[in-house]
Amino acid sequence: YKYRAHLQLPLLLDLMLLDSSNPKSLIYQMERLKAYMNQLPKIHQNNFLAEHQRFALEALTTLQLADKAFLSQLDSETNTYLHLEEFLNKISEILSNISETVSKTYFKHAQEQQQLYR
Repeated sequence: YKYRAHLQLPLLLDLMLLDSSNPKSLIYQMERLKAYMNQLPKIHQNNFLAEHQRFALEALTTLQLADKAFLSQLDSETNTYLHLEEFLNKISEILSNISETVSKTYFKHAQEQQQLYR
């Protein structure tokens, strides 16, 4: 309802990926994630960004630099949106890296598990 037009991919990408005022958009979520990553306690006392902070910044910057017209170009040979697919795969990979890095940094996986009942 926001654009009052027929469904068009560039407008959909704008709404779902790039609209920072829309809480359901990816860029809005990445801004929140970056803020959360910055609030995590520092493990090493230096002036450099932690690995998870770098990944969050990379994802946010990638979204901010996205060109919806470029992403919505249809490949005539394969009849698919190759640029959009590559873009989403890149974002997905960065988000996976954030998850892995936070898990390795802040959660101990070496502890032996104990049974809660007998």
